[in-house]
Amino acid sequence: MHRWRAFVVAWAFFLSSQTISFGLIGETPDQCAARYGVPTRHDGNSAEYRLKNRVLRVIFVEGRASCITCSDAPSERGGAAVHFQEIPKFQEPQAIGFFSASPGARPFGFENLANLPWDLLKFLWGEKEPSALYLGMWSTHLTDPDLDVQNNWLIALNIEGFFVGTFINSYDKRSWAAGIERRLWSVGKKNGFNASLGYRLGLMTGYEERFTIFFGHSPIILFPELISNIAYKNVGFQIGYSWTVVTGGFFWRF
Repeated sequence: MHRWRAFVVAWAFFLSSQTISFGLIGETPDQCAARYGVPTRHDGNSAEYRLKNRVLRVIFVEGRASCITCSDAPSERGGAAVHFQEIPKFQEPQAIGFFSASPGARPFGFENLANLPWDLLKFLWGEKEPSALYLGMWSTHLTDPDLDVQNNWLIALNIEGFFVGTFINSYDKRSWAAGIERRLWSVGKKNGFNASLGYRLGLMTGYEERFTIFFGHSPIILFPELISNIAYKNVGFQIGYSWTVVTGGFFWRF
């Protein structure tokens, strides 16, 4: 049990350590230097800053940052770079982007701080999780010492971000679940090692007497689940957290 929890904590720490920097559209060169450090290259209209083993490149228009890219090599174009549309006039910083030090990481950003609530909702909606077949699931209850790691015999299918599956829950009842599966962040390459963070949100049966404080005695309950994936090409392992339950299982993307 303790080894399982230690593994979950270590994996969560690894993922949380990946995104380490953010940039603001509209900042001056001095503000960028204060945020990123001394530039490794600066020609008046652009500057490059070292972000561990990656490079941030900032393009300035009228003395303000108007485009920020994050790439795996100096002056690299495309690929892992993120671009904001150039804005010729600035009063205050107008956009924010988040960048990872991991090669190949997909950055994300909010184009206009004035529209931050709406942009935040769009970010939380994320993108659809790739289609996958899930086989096998093991679970543990963090608040119930009497329930050790159990095999739940899961089989589930995700098609274009919509999932359905069934398993034997910790109370020896058949559960069914269905809902959406979305991705918020990813790093790595599709044809190599890759990792991602996201969530599931759906409905589930089989817990009529376990969540009465939230759902009474309803045969169907709402369940949110945070998920993290690590994979090599199409085969990987997923860790999930929902309510007080931590799960782990294998998947195959197709």
